[in-house]
Amino acid sequence: PQPRMPSLPSPPSSWPSAGLEARGKPPAAEGDEERGEGGGSSRRTGRQRSRAVSEVALLTMGSFPQHVPVRIGGVVSARSVKLLLSSSQAAQVARDGWWSDLRGEIRAHARSLSCSAVIGYRESVSFHDELAILSASGTAVRMHLPDDFSRRRRPPPTVCTLGHTPYAPTEPPFPTRMQPCGLCGRKHVPELLLATVDRPPWLPALGEPCVIQARVCRQKKRQQGEAHAAAVSQALPFLEYDLHRQLQYKLQIQGKNALFGLRVTVDVGETLLLAVAEATGLCLPLLPPARPLSIRRNIDVLDDEDRYLVQLQRQIEAASLASAAAHAPPPSPLANGGGMQPAGAMLPQDRATQAG
Repeated sequence: PQPRMPSLPSPPSSWPSAGLEARGKPPAAEGDEERGEGGGSSRRTGRQRSRAVSEVALLTMGSFPQHVPVRIGGVVSARSVKLLLSSSQAAQVARDGWWSDLRGEIRAHARSLSCSAVIGYRESVSFHDELAILSASGTAVRMHLPDDFSRRRRPPPTVCTLGHTPYAPTEPPFPTRMQPCGLCGRKHVPELLLATVDRPPWLPALGEPCVIQARVCRQKKRQQGEAHAAAVSQALPFLEYDLHRQLQYKLQIQGKNALFGLRVTVDVGETLLLAVAEATGLCLPLLPPARPLSIRRNIDVLDDEDRYLVQLQRQIEAASLASAAAHAPPPSPLANGGGMQPAGAMLPQDRATQAG
């Protein structure tokens, strides 16, 4: 049986060594305007947009004050498989170059998402004999640091700014479905939000958070040297693709539409490749509600095992429907004549709770 699945949130940017290159002119962020000489607003030129994202900052910090506007573009990651054959001084210099190449790849992924920084950035390595898997990951964001405020005054960010896409809805960097924000209705948001950083305490959410974990295990042949490295390198993209697909299925079953604190671990053994991803699942009212999981069966029911699988499929679909109903979004603020709320403003249900 094959479940129907929406498009994956961040393909090649999340794949190891995908070789994604930055475009010459990154698309302008939605609402990214400047004041002209005559007082009217005009879109940034291609040179200004390129200069704005030419230097992507890699930051290990994952939280910022509310007055700093941040837009999440998505999770970016890069992996590389290397062989450790020497401990000489020249080999150590070459290893420094390995990490520099990974950081350059991360910056290229962030630029393709029209982002100016990568927050929650982490580097890790796993070993098996002489084989090493180098990993780098983070959350690509478009953010305006304090020195940008000195150039022109910006309105305070809203509680939903974090989910607004940093790229124009007409020029997404990968195939995806975008919809108007569920809180302000003025900007566009993705169908699913992934981040390696923790959820800001002021970001509204529906229901209780839950742990989402996915595990993928694949067999491999016993090999040594370059043949071993080549086999692992070729298997990693498919391993991580299956991992993201499992995460998306489990999000739909739980009725969630966002993952925060995403951690991915890849290990290699003699005959196995193992990948584990874990994060905190949340339902954000600013994003489209999670669609219930629908499972299609294209083979006949012949024996007890088939009947058990059909029953299991119905239970999964029922659990997904119940989760979707439990996370039904509240009425939109626009229905009451409201607009975008500044950061720190309470939602209607929060005000009712405080009044009680």
